[in-house]
Amino acid sequence: MDLSNPSSSSNSPAVAAAAAAAAAAAAAFGFLLSSSLSLPLLNPTAFLATEYLRADNERCTYTRRGPSQIQTAAAAAAAASEQQHYQQQQQQQKQQHQEQQQQQQQQQQQQQQQQQQQQHQQQQQQQQQQQQQQQQQQQQQQQQQQQQQQQQQQQQQQHQQHQQQQQQQQQQEHHHHHQHQQQQQHQQQQQQQQQQQQQQQQQQQAPYPRL
Repeated sequence: MDLSNPSSSSNSPAVAAAAAAAAAAAAAFGFLLSSSLSLPLLNPTAFLATEYLRADNERCTYTRRGPSQIQTAAAAAAAASEQQHYQQQQQQQKQQHQEQQQQQQQQQQQQQQQQQQQQHQQQQQQQQQQQQQQQQQQQQQQQQQQQQQQQQQQQQQQHQQHQQQQQQQQQQEHHHHHQHQQQQQHQQQQQQQQQQQQQQQQQQQAPYPRL
C-alpha cells in the first residue's frame, strides 16, 4: 500500500485514528516531533515521524510507510513508557535507599551521642567516687591526728601525775624529816631540863661550907 499517494486507500478513517493515537502517545511521553515532518491530526495523508529510544538504546526513525510503522511506533512508545517507569522506580529505590542510609546515619549519630552522654555520666560518677574517697581519706587522717593528740594528752597527764606523785613523796619525806627534827629538839629540851633539875637538886643537897 503506497502512502505517498493521497488518493490511495490509506485515507481510511482507521489510518487517521491510528495516526492520532500515535501522536497522542508520543506527546504524552515527551517525544519530539520532527519539525520537517510535522503532521496535522486532521490530515490523513501525512504520518507522524518520531524519534524514540528503544529499551536496547537503538534509535529508529519512521517515515511515511503505512500503518505497520505506526503500530511499531506505538509499541516503541509503550516500551519507552515502561523504560521511564522502570527508571522512575529505580530513582525511587535510590531515594529510598538514600533515605534509609540517612536514617541509619541519624540513628548511629544518636547512638554515639547516647554513648557520649553515658561516658560523661560515668566520668562524673567516677569523679564523685574519687571525691568521696578523698573525703574519707581526709576523715581518716583527721581521726589519726585526733588519736595522736589524745595519746599525747594521755602521756602528758601521766607525766603530770608522776610529777605530782614525786612532789607528794618529797613533801611527805620533808614533813617526816621535820617531825623527826622536832622530836629530837623536844628530846634535847627535855634532857636539858632534866640536867637543870639534877643540878638544882645537887646544889640543894650539898652541905654548906664551913666558916
